[in-house]
Amino acid sequence: MKEFDQNDPVWKLLARGKKTEASPWFAGRVMSNLPTANSQTSPLYSFLSKWLPLGAMAALFVATTLGVVNSSNSESHMPLQSVVDFEIIQDLDLYIVKMDSNAWTE
Repeated sequence: MKEFDQNDPVWKLLARGKKTEASPWFAGRVMSNLPTANSQTSPLYSFLSKWLPLGAMAALFVATTLGVVNSSNSESHMPLQSVVDFEIIQDLDLYIVKMDSNAWTE
């Protein structure tokens, strides 16, 4: 952007213009002159607008909690695949007991 010429007659014209400042109460006066909305709503609408979102959030929380609890319970009671699996687990239990009983002698 090229620099402005200081001798341009536009600057002289702008210098002679009236300088105005907004009143400190300008925003308050504008807001007070706005028409107010008629805020007569039905009691049912005001009740639902307040409690329906809260009820939906509570229902979501309960459903999520029950889903987590049910998924953790189903994982802990996994069925054995065969008799061989049961025998391997039984042998592991005996090995763990043997290791625990020998641990104090070392």
